[in-house]
Amino acid sequence: MRYTIINNRKGVVEMKPGEIIKEALNTCGWSQDELAKRLGYKRQSSIGSRLSRDSMRLYTFIDFLDEMGYEIVVKSKSPNKNSNEWKVTK
Repeated sequence: MRYTIINNRKGVVEMKPGEIIKEALNTCGWSQDELAKRLGYKRQSSIGSRLSRDSMRLYTFIDFLDEMGYEIVVKSKSPNKNSNEWKVTK
């Protein structure tokens, strides 16, 4: 499954969750091995296998992004009707 992402550098693009994580790793200058170590995984392959899948569990997605200093923002597509906004972190 692909998600439509609004990315400040690339405009509107469609990306899989693993592609988002890979982009974040690249931006941070981290390797999959670095992320694995920081999250307490024994092997880089634990990260790589999750990134290669078409989908990812939400808590895994949040854990990976949070470790790299990112947060997920949830807000209404229609801000005139609903101005709620939540920031999802670990």
